[in-house]
This record gives sequence, structure tokens and C-alpha cells, in this order.
Amino acid sequence: QPFGQACDYAYTDRNGEEQSCPSAQYCAPEDPTVAVCKPVEKNECGLCGGPAVPDFGEACTSADGCAGEMVCNEEQTAAVCNAPMKNNCRHCLHDDVPGIGEACELPNGCFTIWMCHPSQPGERVCPMIPKNNCDACGAPNLDDKGAACTTGEGCAGTFVCSLDGWSLECKGEVRNACGACSETFEVAELNEPCVLDGCPGVNVCAEDGLGVACNATKNNCDACNAPDVDNLHGECTTDEGCVGVVECDEPGTGSVCRPLEVANACGVCAGPEIFGLNDPCDFEECPGVNVCAGDGLSVVCNATKNNCGACNVPDVGNLHGDCTTDEGCGGLVACDEPGTGSVCTPLEVANACLVCGGPEILGLNEPCEAEGCPGVKVCAEDGLSAVCDARRNNCDVCGQDVEGVGEPCADGDGCTGAGACSADGLSLLCNAPGLNNCNVCNEPNVSGIGETCSNEGCEGHLQCSADGLSAVCDAFRNNCLECNAPDVEEIGDACSNDSVCFGNLVCAADGLSAECDAQLANNCRACGAEDVEGLDEPCDADGCPGTTVCAEDGLSTVCAPQLNNCGDCSAEDVPLIDEDCTDPTSGCPGTYVCSEDKQSAVCEAPETCDVGHVVISEIATKGPGGPDDEFVELYNPTPSAVDLSGWSLQYRSATGSSFSVFKALPAGTTIAAHGYLLVGHNSYDDTAVAADVNYSSGLSGNGGNGGTVALVSSSTALLDLAHPTLIDMVGYGTGATFEGETGPAAIHATDGSMERKANAASDAASMETGADALAGNGHDTDDNAADFVVRATRDPQNAASAPEP
Repeated sequence: QPFGQACDYAYTDRNGEEQSCPSAQYCAPEDPTVAVCKPVEKNECGLCGGPAVPDFGEACTSADGCAGEMVCNEEQTAAVCNAPMKNNCRHCLHDDVPGIGEACELPNGCFTIWMCHPSQPGERVCPMIPKNNCDACGAPNLDDKGAACTTGEGCAGTFVCSLDGWSLECKGEVRNACGACSETFEVAELNEPCVLDGCPGVNVCAEDGLGVACNATKNNCDACNAPDVDNLHGECTTDEGCVGVVECDEPGTGSVCRPLEVANACGVCAGPEIFGLNDPCDFEECPGVNVCAGDGLSVVCNATKNNCGACNVPDVGNLHGDCTTDEGCGGLVACDEPGTGSVCTPLEVANACLVCGGPEILGLNEPCEAEGCPGVKVCAEDGLSAVCDARRNNCDVCGQDVEGVGEPCADGDGCTGAGACSADGLSLLCNAPGLNNCNVCNEPNVSGIGETCSNEGCEGHLQCSADGLSAVCDAFRNNCLECNAPDVEEIGDACSNDSVCFGNLVCAADGLSAECDAQLANNCRACGAEDVEGLDEPCDADGCPGTTVCAEDGLSTVCAPQLNNCGDCSAEDVPLIDEDCTDPTSGCPGTYVCSEDKQSAVCEAPETCDVGHVVISEIATKGPGGPDDEFVELYNPTPSAVDLSGWSLQYRSATGSSFSVFKALPAGTTIAAHGYLLVGHNSYDDTAVAADVNYSSGLSGNGGNGGTVALVSSSTALLDLAHPTLIDMVGYGTGATFEGETGPAAIHATDGSMERKANAASDAASMETGADALAGNGHDTDDNAADFVVRATRDPQNAASAPEP
């Protein structure tokens, strides 16, 4: 063929497979006169004439430690490692697991977050969080639930779950209007008018606080509602001070003292008549008036004359006794001129120096000189002569002594010394030496203060010592050996690093701060250990394929089996696990769980569908007594009493668009464990089983043939069927609002009712007279049509009925 013409070079590769590559004719090496197709072969990546890729197919590892194989790049000219990076659960060969860290809901209604599956790479798991006995997620069981307790008002009660289920509340009787423990606050006829013994009054609380008593009274004077008169018919004292007897006043509300004797004009009870009282009289020529004698039986003249002969004034005290004159000399007390007072008559006279009876003083106040100092003559100390007052003081100058000389003193700096004379000898000075340069009194200055010095290898300056008598160097090292820096306070305290390894705070390199000496964690979070090798490698776990993971101590690896979601290593995940299901036998809701062989899913559900809340157990919308002969029966399938205070029953007509409250349950309303509560219309006609609570209007709309009744844990009209206060709901007849998808409960005949089943197998016959007649009414699958039967004869039960089952 012509040289250079295109051709296909065909050859057999090393695997024995036929291959071909486009090429061109060229001169045969062994015969230049012949053109042959030039050999062109594919490289390891299938590229004709491409470069050799010697590492193709070899094992490799990614930067994240995942195993892979060298594969061809897109150009088929080289090999690249196809090992994946680890996903968000640190597993190789899997994409990121979606939703890790996001919220997830468990079948029991609890919420947590999605986490990596511990044994199945690429899968996630919503960790189980159990509910406690108060239906609270993740909370511990409350052991005292249902136990007896005392309410905050001091009444008997029972521990029930709080709204959040994390604690218990004591619910029970309340204090009524009389302060006694009772089922209701009201006390009949309290504060209403009453009559007792012909006296009007008001009913007040009886002693036991459970009833009333009329508070009308009649006192010992026959007066209504007034206190008894004290000491009636007893002895008393009249306004005149005489003996009397206590008697009732005219209204009978008080008393009067009726006298038994009369006082004379001098106030003597039963005394003789007094003559001449208040008449003028005289005594020793002094005028007066007759007054009552001391015994009150006669009169005496009240005129008097004192010891100075003055009429009707008191005696002069100490007459003729000793006294002191204004000059301080001795005298005698004498009567003054009117005779009503006294004067002091002197017996001696004071001289110029005020000495009584002393000699005359000559030269007093005349100039004089003594000790070379001028002065004036003054009284001598004994007042009997005159002396010169000139003298030298204790500072040897003319004048008065300077006080404080030689006595202790302190200067302005607080230094002590002794008082000394001033230069002029007339004032005082303190001779304290003062402060030295270290502010110490009366001590010599300390040399070297402020000069440079060194201590422990640190430079500083000399400063005064604590006593101010010497110099010390202020240079020092702190507890981290840094010169002249404050101590680092945290040294030695416990600490942890980012790897959550623990240690103690030690000095940092700068000596001014602290750092944690905790060791770093290895790749298995073991503190101070070397990284563990061989993680995330394939392994065999007792015959199951697995992957090596960190051991609990973080120092080695263990083989984690790759199990399916039922814990089996030989099968793929079983579908439906943890999803909702309905048991085909009981009709109760449940959850798909793993079968015993871990190869399939089975529905795990209770045999009966008792729920953890109060249910509407029977409804009669009419009865033999008329269209309003109706009732709603409630049943408590739980093991504890439930407080229904503030709950309500609400009605929605078959054509209506909203609920309305037709009965708000009063405070103190409770339903016993496995017990009943009967709520009946005022026209409910069954004397054998009385209604516990009554209402006036309710279910007779649409002839009682269709509507919806809701049990709500508040007295607010229900606006949303998803609202958490909706406890139970029953649609019946032509009602358009109901639980479930198959329709409302069937309506009953006039004498009958609609009753909730005891279990999935219950029917009208078993509920009326059969095995389920006394088995309670706890079957609730949220499907009104399936959960209720129609009774031919209604069977209301109230709080007095026996608990079931």
C-alpha cells in the first residue's frame, strides 16, 4: 500500500483480547521497499499511542486515610487515586449521611437529633429517648405519682403529673369559703339572712367549716345581737360613790347603777345632814368659811394664822434658824414686813477680801514690785492681808507660768517630744526631732534610698524597709521567675485543652501568664497517647464484615461489624423498621420492629388500645325522656386519678364551622383511676345513675342525629384540631368532624347510646351482656367508626360506679 496512507493497526493485548489503533503506512524495517501499518498500541488507560501508566490499578490511600485504587484520569494519560474522603460520619466509601445533627422525632413523640449509626456506615439513627410515667421525654420516672399528699392549702390530695411531666403536683380538696377542706369552695346558704330566738342574723360558718350556723343572739337583758351586760344584779358604785346594784338600761344593751343609799353634803354615804356649810366664820381674828370636817359628819372654820401672825398664809420655814447673807456671812432667819416671807439678818460683816469678820485690808490694788517684776497688791490667799502679785514664771520671765513645759507633746507630723519654753518665755514649743526620710519619727535618715540595686538577679532600687530604719532592694522574681512582675494567680489550678485532656496551669514562656500543660489527644481522643494506626480498615467481626474503629480506651482498634438495622450481618436493612403500623388483630397502633430472625419487620402493638388519657366513653344524644334526655360519659383508663378542673366539653354541629363550650367542668372535679364521670343534661332522666355534673344545652341540635363532641383540657373554645388541649373527640351520625378516615360513629336509637369498645374484638353484644361488659372503655385507635358500637339500651356510669376493669 502507499506510504503514509491511514490504516488500523490490529494486535492482541497482554490479556489475549483483540485490539486495534488508527495508524499510517510506513516503511517496513526489514524491507524498505514494502509499506506496512506502523504499530500503535493502547496504553493502560486505553489511549492509542498514549504514555505508559505504570501505577494503574495499584492500591492507594487518600489524604483522609481511605483506601482506593489508581485509575485513569479523564485524558487517559495518567493515573489518579479514586479513594474517597471520609464522610461526615468518618466512614470511607460513603457519601455524607444526610440530616446528621438535625432534629428527628421518635415513635413515642420525643424529639432528638439524627446521629451517625454506630455500626452501619452511611446510615443514621435517631437515638431512643424514653418517656417517664408522666409522658415527659427524657425525664426520670416520678415514683410518688399517685401517692397521698397534702395540698398547699393543707388538704388531702394525690400526686399527679405536672403539665410538662417533669414534676408532680399535689391535687385534691380545696379550702371552702369557711376554710375547711371540701370538694367545692361554695358553702350552701352562707351569708344568707336567718332568725334565731326572734333575733335577726346572718348564716356564718359552723365550727366544722362544712355547714352554716345563724349568728343571731339574745343577751341577758333580752336585747338582740348585743353582748351580755357585765355584773348584772351585782354590786356597783354610784356617781356619788355610794353602794348600788347593777340593772339593765332601757334598750337592754347597757347597764345603770341603782343607788341603795344617798351621800350627805360632805359626800359621806348615809351620813347626817350638814348645817352651816360654806357660811362665813373667823379664827383668831382671821376670816374664813365653814368647810366639811375630816370625818364628813360636821363643819369646821378654815381660817388660819401663820408663825409670823399673818392670816391664811403658810408658816415661814426655818424661822429663827441659821442662814447665809448675800456676802456669804452667817445670819438668822426673821419674818419680813408682811409676815408672809423671811429675811436673813447678818450676825457678821465681810472685809475687802470677802473674809467674814476679817480685819480691814490696807494697800489693796496699789502698785508694787517683786523679783524685779512690776505688779499690784492683791488679796492674800487667806484674805486677811494684801500681797504683791508680781513674779517670774517657769520660763524665768515676768508673767504667768507657761502650761505644758516638760510634759509630753507631739508635732504636726505626729512625732513625740517634751514641751519647752519659747524664746520670749511666754508660750510653749514641742521639741520633737521630726520624721526621717523613711517617715519614722525621731530616727536618723536612712542612707542609699533611691540608689540602684539587684536581688535574685533582678535590677531595682533601694527603698525604705517596713520599719523605716534601713534600706531594702525592691527587685524580686514572681512565681514564674520573671523579674519585678506580679505573681500569676492561676498557677497549679486544674485545666483542660481543646482535646478535653486535663492538666494543670503552669507558667507560660513569658513568665507573665499561665498555660495548660494537658497533653494532646490522639486520633481516638486518648490523652497523651500516640495515634492509633489501622483505623477505618476492613476487618472480620465474628464472621461479619466490619471496619476497624477506636477501642473504648482510645489506645487500639476493635472491629465494628457492619450490621443491618436489625443487627444482622448477612442481610440488607429491613424496610419499615420504626415506622407506624396497625396490628391486624387488635387494631391498635404500634411500631414495626425486627423479627426474631432479624430478616423482616413485624408490627408490635398492645393487645388493647388503652391510651394514657381520659376518653369519651359513651354518648346519648336523646333518650326515652325526650330529646334533651342526654349525657356524655367519661372514662379514665389510666392508673391514676386525673384532675379535670377547668376542662370543658365542647360541641360542633354537623353543619357548623366552630366548636362552642357547652359545659366547663368546675374546680375540684376529678375522675378516679379506671373510673367514670357522668355529665348529664338538666333533663337527663335516670334516677338510678345520677349525673355528677349537669349542663343546660348541648347535643339536641339536628334532632340529636349528628355532630361532634370534644373533650378539651381548657375552657377556651377549640379553634384548631391540632391544638394540644384537645384530649378526645367523637363525631357521630351526620357529623362532619371525626377521628379517623372511615367516618363518624353510627347514631343510636332513642333508647340506646354509642359506647366505646373495651378492645378491638368488642361488639355490641359483648359490650352489653357479654365478656366485655365490665372490661372498661379504653380502646382508642383514633377511628370513631371502628372504636364505637351502638347499644340498644344505654348504660350510663358515674363516679359512684365500680372501677373497670
